[in-house]
Amino acid sequence: MAGHLSLAIIKPHAVFSRKVGRIISDVEDAGFGVIAGKMLLLREEGAREFYKEHEGKDFFPYLVKVMSSGPVWILLLAKNNCVEEWRNFIGATNPAEAAVGTLRHKYGDHVN
Repeated sequence: MAGHLSLAIIKPHAVFSRKVGRIISDVEDAGFGVIAGKMLLLREEGAREFYKEHEGKDFFPYLVKVMSSGPVWILLLAKNNCVEEWRNFIGATNPAEAAVGTLRHKYGDHVN
């Protein structure tokens, strides 16, 4: 099933603002299968480890702070060409630059 799975993380701001259900519905409506989902609290050390490829970049401290600021939802998604399809569906990193109809345009929070 290589190329058919991807990991998605719904950030704390979306959990706090009670958008998780709507986001998951949008994900399923876009043809992604949600194979598994789990809410968890990503502690600072866990966020640092998960995002270690970005260590040393200007945004790294902010990313760690945001991702460890509250609960996140982790989703395992399935779809043909899943990684590329997911990247297209979530949109540009900066929600202000994300195309209309993408998750980040619809639900995204500001980027520091």
